[in-house]
Amino acid sequence: MNYAIIAAGEGSRLKAEGINTPKPLVQVNGEPLMARLLRIFCANEAKVIAVICNEDSPEVEQFLRQQQQSLREDHGVDLQIVVKSTPSSAHSLSLLADILGSDPFILTTVDTVFHEEWFSMYVKAFHCILLLGIDALMGVTDYCDDEKPLYVTCDVAERITGFHDEKPCGNYLISAGIYGLTAPALSVLDECLKRGQSRMRNFQRALIDHHLHVEAYRLNQVFDIDHASDIEKANQLFTTKQPALPRVAVLKREPIFSPGARDRDAALAEKIVGCLSRSYISASLYDSTDNLLNDSSVRCIVSMQRSNTALTQLSRLSEAGVPVLNTPGGVSMCGRRAEIYAALKAFGLPVPSEDGTDGVWLKNGDTWSIGSEDVVYCKTAAEVEQTRRQFLNRGIHTIVQQAHIEGQLLKCYGVADNFFHISSSLGVDLSSLSAKLLDFARSIGVPIFGADLILTPEGKAYIIDFNDFPSFATCQIEAAQAIACQVIKNIQTS
Repeated sequence: MNYAIIAAGEGSRLKAEGINTPKPLVQVNGEPLMARLLRIFCANEAKVIAVICNEDSPEVEQFLRQQQQSLREDHGVDLQIVVKSTPSSAHSLSLLADILGSDPFILTTVDTVFHEEWFSMYVKAFHCILLLGIDALMGVTDYCDDEKPLYVTCDVAERITGFHDEKPCGNYLISAGIYGLTAPALSVLDECLKRGQSRMRNFQRALIDHHLHVEAYRLNQVFDIDHASDIEKANQLFTTKQPALPRVAVLKREPIFSPGARDRDAALAEKIVGCLSRSYISASLYDSTDNLLNDSSVRCIVSMQRSNTALTQLSRLSEAGVPVLNTPGGVSMCGRRAEIYAALKAFGLPVPSEDGTDGVWLKNGDTWSIGSEDVVYCKTAAEVEQTRRQFLNRGIHTIVQQAHIEGQLLKCYGVADNFFHISSSLGVDLSSLSAKLLDFARSIGVPIFGADLILTPEGKAYIIDFNDFPSFATCQIEAAQAIACQVIKNIQTS
């Protein structure tokens, strides 16, 4: 990960209050602000750190020059230094962006003070959102200790809808001065500077005006060191007990519901735990819900389970306020094929009719398929009748019938708002269908889902199956990272 630090200000308010040390070298918790940021960035896999400092602060430049060699030798980090007085923070950012090029990076101002563990979680979340095509991830907080705070409003999915100078009506957050930026966001910065808009808050507003996807990441207390009194407040941050890392339970699939896919399901669960653990979340694998019912420390549950016992217990946990992905009600619906197909159709999604000229498929509509006998192709009316009797003899009373459709079978997978993978589209644009599938999945409480499509030679797609929590056979790493991002979002908003 690349990082950038703006340290080009004059620190005039601190000087007016008798503090003559340049702001980047002011000590908090016994450590200069600049040194603290460099150390934290190195601890979070920094490759390049670009810093801009003021021409009138030779002590800061000297400090940075001393750090250059040790960072390279001890951490393999390339510290790039720009010494220039700029008219605004946006101009400073532009110079840093020129050094870092088109690679994503995380920017802070030198006087931003935060809990290190929470910042590390933010870094991991930024790694995740890069895979999802999001343009920027802004650190926000509900703690306000700024003379002129920048207020932030978001939708229910934590996508930022506005940046405001005045306190907005309803719910709002405060910008924390931590920015995860990508090339599309920086192209907007160039336009702002050409128009004479040089304040960082105007740049952030322009991101929304350009319809870029900008998300918020909630941190706890974050301080800016503008006054002498802020130094003491920041020191107190380190004497108070830091909040415990969130705990997440990942429930493995029951073996009966993993026919032919036990290894893939187990591997996916382990990858999810790995992604969460790298995000400074305490994540553990569980075989059942039994040990979770009386564990109040669990902040979120990621469940692959489908048994009635598990869904009943997960419902109790959900009612107690613990977010469960996927929701027990949504998972239960996926196990009732007739209901899920009716819901797909009612949502305006294309599903096959019951009758067709090329035969039909009969499917177990009472529960999930666990064997080949649960999904049977019938060519003739006699075969249909025989298969129906076989289902009834097995105690299956809800039988779903679908017309057989000739075409290419496509596997698609989705996670919440931003991740969608499809095995192939044969050059056909399926973006409208994928967006509607994501909307449908969210609407029924199954943000982690898979679907089977048939794409006809004429380019029409039909949904022939919809499942909760597939094994993501062809994209497990990307899916695990997207699921981790969704968990982080649920923890922040719960």
